[in-house]
Amino acid sequence: RLSMRLVFKLLEQLKDGELKFVFPDGSSRLFGTPSPNGSQQCTPVELTVKHYRLFPKLLFGSEVAAGESYVDGDWTTTDLPELLKLFARNKKYLNLRTVKIGVLARAVDRFLHLLRRNTKGGSKRNISAHYDLSNEMFSLFLDNSMTYSCAIFDTEDSSLEEAQERKLSEVLRLGGVEPGQRILEIGCGWGSFAVKAAKEFGCHVTCLTLSEEQAEFARERVKAAGVENLVDIQLTDYRDIKGQFDRVVSIEMIEAVGEEYLEEYFRVCERLLNPGGRVIIQAITLKHERMELYRRSCDWIQKHIFPGCFVPSYEILREKVKNATSLVWKEEQAIGQHYATTLSLWGKRFLAKAPAVQSLGFSDEFIRKWIYYFGYCEAGFDTGELNTYQLVLEKPALEKSGRVS
Repeated sequence: RLSMRLVFKLLEQLKDGELKFVFPDGSSRLFGTPSPNGSQQCTPVELTVKHYRLFPKLLFGSEVAAGESYVDGDWTTTDLPELLKLFARNKKYLNLRTVKIGVLARAVDRFLHLLRRNTKGGSKRNISAHYDLSNEMFSLFLDNSMTYSCAIFDTEDSSLEEAQERKLSEVLRLGGVEPGQRILEIGCGWGSFAVKAAKEFGCHVTCLTLSEEQAEFARERVKAAGVENLVDIQLTDYRDIKGQFDRVVSIEMIEAVGEEYLEEYFRVCERLLNPGGRVIIQAITLKHERMELYRRSCDWIQKHIFPGCFVPSYEILREKVKNATSLVWKEEQAIGQHYATTLSLWGKRFLAKAPAVQSLGFSDEFIRKWIYYFGYCEAGFDTGELNTYQLVLEKPALEKSGRVS
């Protein structure tokens, strides 16, 4: 029970919120203090221990051990998002690195992550590992538009469908999209933006994806919408595309680029834009003060959900754009709190459809992994560890002399 005592010693450092451990014999132990001014949960979040192997896993594993032990069924909780928010708020007090244990596990995780570099072949494998799981599985928790990115909720009563429609409209507004323009979409998902741009503005949209499942679904969707003459779905890496476009749109694809390729990504966007054209990017970001540790480790999302991903900070995005291009940073807006709501809805919908997910051939472990994924990310956005920005970059227009203005 030494591992349990050491874990409890760390948990005694909880400052913001209360955590109640419930053991297999029915006994319990309380950690932490009530949140100031009742700003967070009013009652302790319960963590029920199902197997005592949880404690050596937490102690000797890496930072991903809590999530892995949840997937393994070692523990459960009355409210997973609230528990993960509690841990996020107390991150500086609960750092297992301080006990100098788990070094090997962290090194192995980091090494495996480095093997998943986003070369052209690596990007194809990394994207396929997530997005080619099953279109039917994704349809069980996404809204009818199959939009898999942060929505924008005008009111607390807005439905997920309404909020995703609002987000797509906002991307079009930010881009100043005009009828008949040529748009390149890098990372088109299941085609919701492309169909909207084609139907509402008559735009010619070239859509890039590396997911065969997404491409097949998007092509059927384009055909059903009657816009085959306007939308072209391509299984193509963004680095290989040719041509010139009035707008480049990239909604939450930049996280799959990888830090070492960010400058190339922005250069490609600039090269493909006509003078005066705009890039509209929706990007998930991490707090800048977390970047040094993030670069040296491998988190649970990188290991189990999005292999090869890299979530940049806002500051890194500005730096890369400035260093690599002449693009002008025109506009930005932060919508991270909307992502907490989006993820909460996805998680609830996924949980409600768990039997249907299982009927598709997915295991109980897979279901727990995705429940943890939604809760983990919701906690990140709710506590401000993560944010989402909609960014507008512009390529300088040419003067009549042909010079860049």
